[in-house]
This record gives sequence, C-alpha cells and structure tokens, in this order.
Amino acid sequence: AAVGHFVTISETMVTQDGTQLIRVYNSLEHREEIYTWDWFDKIWRNAGGNSGGQAAIARPIDLGP
Repeated sequence: AAVGHFVTISETMVTQDGTQLIRVYNSLEHREEIYTWDWFDKIWRNAGGNSGGQAAIARPIDLGP
C-alpha cells in the first residue's frame, strides 16, 4: 500500500542523450533518489487520494559578477 509523503525536488537535469532526470529527497525513506521525469510525472499524477501534483521549485538567486 502506498503511504502519502512529500519529496523535496533537489535538482533537475538533462543527460547527453536528452533524457530528463529529477533528483529528489524522499522524506519517507530518508534518502535521495533519481528518476526520469516521465516516470516521476506519471506517479505524481496518479497519487491516489493524495494531493498529488503540488510543487514549489526554488532556484538560488544569481548575484552576478
């Protein structure tokens, strides 16, 4: 059975072959995990009765030279 929990989106990246990846911190397992964006998006959208599909992504401020 699935257990509702949050993940922290730590990084998004694209590999040389164009695969989109997402690195998350899984609060339930207390570990970092890397998924393809397609897989993560599919699971996120089908989160059952959970509040799937909510996220806030923050980037560091570019302070320039």
